[in-house]
Amino acid sequence: MSKSVSVSAGGLFAAVVLVLSVLYAAMAWTPSSYGVALRQMGVTEDSGLVLGKPRDIRSDEWAVWTPYLQIAVDNDFARHNAHSPYHEDLRNFNALPLRDWALPFKPQYWAFFLVDPAHAFAIYHAAFIALFLIGYQRMGRMLGMAPGVSVCFSLLAFFAGYTQYAWTTTGPLLALFPWLLVTLAAPLRLPVKGLLLYWLAAVWLLSHFYPPVILSLGFVGAVLVLALRRDLLRWPLLATAGLAAALAAGTVYGYLAEPLQAMTATVYPGQRHSDGGSGDWRIWLSTVLPFITTRGFDSLIVHNIVETGAIGSYWPLLLLVFADWRQGLAGGAVDRGRLLTALAVLGGGLALVSAWMLLPIPAAVGKILLWDRVFPPRMIVAVGLLALVATALLAGSVRWRITPLRVALFTAAVLAAWMVSKRAGGVAPWSTLFDGTILLVLAGGLALRYLIQAMGLPPLRTGTLVAGVAVAANLLTFGQFNPIQSARPIFDRPHTALTARLSAQQAAHPKGWLVETLPIFTGAVLAGWGYNSIAHTLIAPHADFFRPLFPDMAEDRFTQVFNRYAHIIPDTVTEPVSPYPDQVRVPWSALDPRAANSGTPAREASVLPADAAPAGGPFPTGGSLDEVRLENGILRLRGWAPWTGVRATQGVTVVSDLPLTVVSQGLERRPDLQAAFPAADRGQAGFTLLLRPAAASDRPPVLCVLARDTDAGTIALAAPRPANDGEEPGCRRLGLAK
Repeated sequence: MSKSVSVSAGGLFAAVVLVLSVLYAAMAWTPSSYGVALRQMGVTEDSGLVLGKPRDIRSDEWAVWTPYLQIAVDNDFARHNAHSPYHEDLRNFNALPLRDWALPFKPQYWAFFLVDPAHAFAIYHAAFIALFLIGYQRMGRMLGMAPGVSVCFSLLAFFAGYTQYAWTTTGPLLALFPWLLVTLAAPLRLPVKGLLLYWLAAVWLLSHFYPPVILSLGFVGAVLVLALRRDLLRWPLLATAGLAAALAAGTVYGYLAEPLQAMTATVYPGQRHSDGGSGDWRIWLSTVLPFITTRGFDSLIVHNIVETGAIGSYWPLLLLVFADWRQGLAGGAVDRGRLLTALAVLGGGLALVSAWMLLPIPAAVGKILLWDRVFPPRMIVAVGLLALVATALLAGSVRWRITPLRVALFTAAVLAAWMVSKRAGGVAPWSTLFDGTILLVLAGGLALRYLIQAMGLPPLRTGTLVAGVAVAANLLTFGQFNPIQSARPIFDRPHTALTARLSAQQAAHPKGWLVETLPIFTGAVLAGWGYNSIAHTLIAPHADFFRPLFPDMAEDRFTQVFNRYAHIIPDTVTEPVSPYPDQVRVPWSALDPRAANSGTPAREASVLPADAAPAGGPFPTGGSLDEVRLENGILRLRGWAPWTGVRATQGVTVVSDLPLTVVSQGLERRPDLQAAFPAADRGQAGFTLLLRPAAASDRPPVLCVLARDTDAGTIALAAPRPANDGEEPGCRRLGLAK
């Protein structure tokens, strides 16, 4: 009887997932945030957005990986980009559909050779969604979870913060991981199992060759087998699996040898080794209190919300509060003993990955497990999965008890985490309702339970109710992160006024290059659109392209700047500079001789201390200070002022309570402003400043940015919102704004 229920639960879940996935692919839908790129390129109609909101912060996807996919399609799946000044190699750690010998190990891309690119891209995403959901459910059953619990385990793993935030980049690694364990445990003959493991491992590694996640998941797999499937630790099977893994690693290295060798020799990220301990304990704690690091989809502790993502839910807290621990665990003594042993092994694995994440462990110690190649915050994936497995196992073995007192305790814990975390983050607790969603869902679940009882229907199991509440809370919150975006405009890119101007600009360049940037972030967007663009994301360095442009640059300085994975950005800097590990700003004048000889004056940027503010204030406010970001010791300011054209008398003065020096300054072309103010010449009214604080600080300074010689004279740029601490913006605090 139990077996039939198991088959029915798993089969029904798989059937529902497959039907929805087929519909998703048939509609040519994707979870891509490429809508940001479409907006930048001037697409205001027929953008293909079906539901939700494209996320600027997912630039790894919409500005890098998806444009590279466009490049592969536009080059008829050849290895090198023929439409770029760099002729970059498309064989890199981002898997792409290429006509080469590794195509059998990229089944996610086979549809690109059978149907149109839009539907092929949708099939790619739908396949991984289905593989993830069905794979984790089957892995849960393989690890001994009850049928219903395994479904909830799968849904919670999918609708977790990390999974949703990083889905459009590292999603394939997460989706394919459970199938390795499921195949390892499958009742197959060893030769068949070995061949299947080899193919799956090669597909997994090539899907997104990102060692931090690969190593983390590999450790999780080993712990799960030791904890729950020690029956698989047989020498013939271990030898077969080991041989399959070695052959897969060799296949991947043979395919990626050139790009791997190029990347290994880079300043960034090739020489990056990590000590333990740089993870944040708040992110670690968000595994069980999932919203303490965020306000909605804004991070309270770092700039990039993806960095705060954990595989977290309220399921562990629900288990702690509503399980009747006095009655102990269900099952006989043998079953309880096995469960406790498994939990001890899971706890040991969880302690190890938590230690690497939170404690100052030297890289030499981490090297034993290759963890020196795992940036400690990335261990949050392993922390979350091990904690979720342990919760699921306990959820299927405890007796449940819901009482008014327990509901009150749970409510108090949620409210306390909500209030404390938001106030510590400098925001009003009621500025987000994500934290309280679990309470609304719990109330709804309890109401449904009593309604079912009142109607005389079979009672709803308490464990099912509790797990369903946790799933619903994650679905209604983290499930909103990724949009539903049609793939059609991603590959059938519309023509706009901006694309016409860019085409004319490229045609007028002596070498046929496009030397241009986009307002939010350029990345590889222009290259993906088909332009011969200098602004690009270069996965591997291209010293042979840049060396002739800067023949007098010292070799060590040249190597330090250009020998890296980098977003190449044309700028008005005087020499190439790398203000961030993944960014290189290149002088505009070296890329376009017309810019060097145009005589266009540059706007001067200066910094003054707060006690030496310019006379004449307080000044009227205007324009906008769009971005103030302190990262890696560099303060980035981005905004615009109501300047008409570009004149030598225009400039920017930064008044700050901390000493700053100017690293670079540059005009920013703003087609959005030109469109918004058609009667004024606002196309170059934007600016970007990079400043270096004199001393290390973990907070942006209190500052005011003044723009000179605008249409309204000297003005204080308006901040988009008050500072996080609730005080007045910098200009008013310094007495420089009316």
